[in-house]
Amino acid sequence: MEESMDEHPTPQILKDLLLGRLSAEDQKSVVTHLLTGCQQCREEIAPTAATMFRPCRTTTDASAEEEDDDLRERAITSVCEAALERLRILERERTEADFEIDRLLKGRKTKPGFWTWGLCERLLERSWELRQKAPLKMVDLAQRAIEVAERIDADRYGAEHVADLLARAWAGLANAYRISDRLPSAESALRQAFSAYHQGTRSPLLRARLAEISASLLCDQREFPTAFRVLDFAYSLYLRHKEPHDAGRALIKKGLHTGYTGDPEDGIRLIARGLQLIDRARDSKLVFQSLHNILLFRVELGKFKSARRQIFEMRPLYELQGDRIAKVKLRWIEGKVFLGLGEIDRAIREFLQAKDGFLQLGLDYDAALVSFELAAVWLEQGKREEPRRLLHEMLEVFRTRYIAREAIAAIIMLRDAADRDELTPDLLEMIGGLFRAYKNRPRDGDTD
Repeated sequence: MEESMDEHPTPQILKDLLLGRLSAEDQKSVVTHLLTGCQQCREEIAPTAATMFRPCRTTTDASAEEEDDDLRERAITSVCEAALERLRILERERTEADFEIDRLLKGRKTKPGFWTWGLCERLLERSWELRQKAPLKMVDLAQRAIEVAERIDADRYGAEHVADLLARAWAGLANAYRISDRLPSAESALRQAFSAYHQGTRSPLLRARLAEISASLLCDQREFPTAFRVLDFAYSLYLRHKEPHDAGRALIKKGLHTGYTGDPEDGIRLIARGLQLIDRARDSKLVFQSLHNILLFRVELGKFKSARRQIFEMRPLYELQGDRIAKVKLRWIEGKVFLGLGEIDRAIREFLQAKDGFLQLGLDYDAALVSFELAAVWLEQGKREEPRRLLHEMLEVFRTRYIAREAIAAIIMLRDAADRDELTPDLLEMIGGLFRAYKNRPRDGDTD
C-alpha cells in the first residue's frame, strides 16, 4: 500500500485494519500513519474502534462525551498495539523461517509450532526469487508453501485469513508452473487459488493479484485480448485501493505483451506510464526489466541510434541487475543495433557470442533464433558456405538436446536448403516464426 504522510488510508482500509484483514506490510503502513498523529484518520477510525472496544456504550451526557473521547483514544491505541504485536510475531516467524525451511527440505522432523504464517510467506518469497535461476526449484518451494498453509492453525490466525494465505500459496504455485512452461498445471493451480479466495476475506487487493497472475497465464496461452482486459481490471482495482506500485506493474505487463504482439510503439508508451507509478526503490529489478523491454522495442521500431544511446546508459545496470541470461540477450540486442547501423562485422561478432552463450545456458530456441539472423546476414553478403556450416553445427547440437521433433525437422529443412544452395532470408524468417511459437508453447507431456 505504501501510504505516506500525505496519503490517507481509505475508510475501507481502516476498517480492514480493525478486522485484521490487512497484510503485514499494509498493517505496518497504516499503524505507522496513525501513530504519527494524523487527526483526520484518527477521527475516521475512532467511532468504530470505540464500538469494538466497548460495544454496549449508550450514555450521552457531557461527562459521558468526554469519557467517550478518552475511550476512542484508548481504542485506537489498543488497535495499534494489537496490530504491532501481530507484526512482531510475524517478523519473529519470518526470522526463524529460513532455518526451518532448510530442515523441511532435508526431510527432518518438524517441531511443535513449525507450521506458521511467517514460514509460508518466506517459502513464497524464496520461490519467487528462484524464477530465473531455477524454475523447477521454484515449483518445489511453492508446493511446500501450500503444505504449510494447509497445516496452519485456523483458530490461531482466523479461518478466513488462512484461506487468503492459501490462495496466495496456490497463486504462487500457478506462477511457478507458468514460468516452468507447465501451463495446464498452472491453470489447475489457479483454480485452486480462486477457490481458496472465495473462502477467505475476499480482499480486493488479493483479487487484483489473482487477476494479474491470470493475465500472465493468458498471455502465455496467446489469449492477448482477454489478458489485456484482465490486466485493466487489476490496474483499476490497485488504483482504487491506493496501490500505485502494483497498478504500475500491471501497466508494465500490458505494455510488454502489447509490444510483443505487434505494437512496440504502444508497448513503450504503456511501460513508460507504468514506470511513473512504481516505487523504483521497492523493485529495482522491475525497473531494469522495463528498461530492457523498452530497448527491445526501440530496436524493433528501427530506432537504432536511440537504442545505442540507451545501451550505453544501461550497461552499468546490466552489470548490477542482469543475470547471465540478460547479459547474453544484451549481446543479441547489440548485434541487431550494429546491423541496423550498418556495422556488419561487429554485428556478426555479437551474434556469434550470443548464440554460443544461449547454448551454454541451455536456451536452445534462442540460440536457433540468433543463428537464423546470423545466417541471413551472411546470405545478404553473398556468403553461402558460412550459413551451411552453421546449420550443420546447430543440427548436431540440437539432436543431443531436449527439443521438439518439429523443431529438429525445421532445422533439417534449412540445412538441406543450404546444401542445395536454395537457402533464402525469407525462408529463415519463416522458420524463425515457427521457432518463436515452439518456444512459447507448453512442454511435451505436461498433462497435470
